Amino acid sequence: MAEQLSTEARQILESNLRFGRAVVLVLLLIIVILLVVALLVPTGQANPAAGELIRPIYIAELVAGLLVIVVRRLILSSWILGISRRGGRGRVVQTLLFLSLFGGTVAVTMALTALFVCWLTGESHHLLRLGGIGLLLALYSLPRRGEWSQALADL
Repeated sequence: MAEQLSTEARQILESNLRFGRAVVLVLLLIIVILLVVALLVPTGQANPAAGELIRPIYIAELVAGLLVIVVRRLILSSWILGISRRGGRGRVVQTLLFLSLFGGTVAVTMALTALFVCWLTGESHHLLRLGGIGLLLALYSLPRRGEWSQALADL
């Protein structure tokens, strides 16, 4: 697919792909640092009243994770990406970059939620579960050269 791209399209792809990967990797590093710090810092006393918040938080995390996956699939579909193609290469690359940054931002939000739940309940197993979901989502959100090349090659 990359052979079909012009030199200009390849340069646009490479620069934005590097930027997107760098941003998502920084977000991934932030998640890892948050998880490590939270595991090293002792948690407070367990709060039994906070137990009522755990189920809605887990459900919200699950919905947010599924939302990122669905949005990624929808945007990469020919229907939505076709709308971006009308704006040219720059618009397609902007759409793909937004997609990666959106997923990375949601992943960091999940990690912050995990830190909050750990601090609120005093139990670190929530941190590992919710933070793990954030890590997986950040990895899923990394820009992929094949997807981006295909999106630009179809123009």
